[in-house]
Amino acid sequence: IDEIEKLPRELQDRILIRDVAESSDKVLAKASTVENLGLIIADFVDYMVDGEISESAMTYVFQSISTGSKNMRIPAMLLAQVNKTYHGGIPEPHHVYYTGAAEKLSGMFLALYNPHIIKHYTDDPHKEMMMLRPGEAAIACWKSRGGFRVHPKESPGAMIVRWNGKRGWKPDEAGKWRQIK
Repeated sequence: IDEIEKLPRELQDRILIRDVAESSDKVLAKASTVENLGLIIADFVDYMVDGEISESAMTYVFQSISTGSKNMRIPAMLLAQVNKTYHGGIPEPHHVYYTGAAEKLSGMFLALYNPHIIKHYTDDPHKEMMMLRPGEAAIACWKSRGGFRVHPKESPGAMIVRWNGKRGWKPDEAGKWRQIK
């Protein structure tokens, strides 16, 4: 975060960064000790499983993080990679391992789509593609528990953002929204 934008000290104090693999229970226990915590982010959710990764173990992670974030009244963001069945096109929820529980328990389900950086192209003419210009990427929103209030007839959809290899993702000033289906 500091590399992109210098945050004021009072915001930095609300962010807990732990660069270690920990179970969801340990993450929630540590998060509950931080006064005025603003957000929980777990990169690579598979590392939150104690022992063998299975559907029931991943369901437990999703359930515990969902329940813990609701009890603490803070949002939680779990990041995951697409699975081996993904072969191009716009990444969809079923392209993430153990998605059933994640989809059921999440308030929002987003997928990053940047065909210019990662090979999202496919030879399959039935795969959905989103035409983006160089320097553009998209955040596909497949689910929003609060609904798609601004674009109800165009949901699910994607927000078009600028991509800069040195500074990462940045919302487009125009706030472009594109219908996926």
